[in-house]
Amino acid sequence: MTDNDLRKSQRDDEDAAAAVVVLTLLASQTPDAPEATEPTAWGDPAHRLRLMPGPSATAWWSSGLPR
Repeated sequence: MTDNDLRKSQRDDEDAAAAVVVLTLLASQTPDAPEATEPTAWGDPAHRLRLMPGPSATAWWSSGLPR
């Protein structure tokens, strides 16, 4: 084994050790949980499906109006 081969094998061992350290650190970190937000109208299925709102106090009156 030449001197160059010995340095290459030591360098490979150091590279593998560094990769193990980096992967271990990445695996041990817990992901940050996103903060819970208030639901918006955009997430409401009625908004997505363009459903009309439920009947109101004046629904009987407005139902007779022309569309």
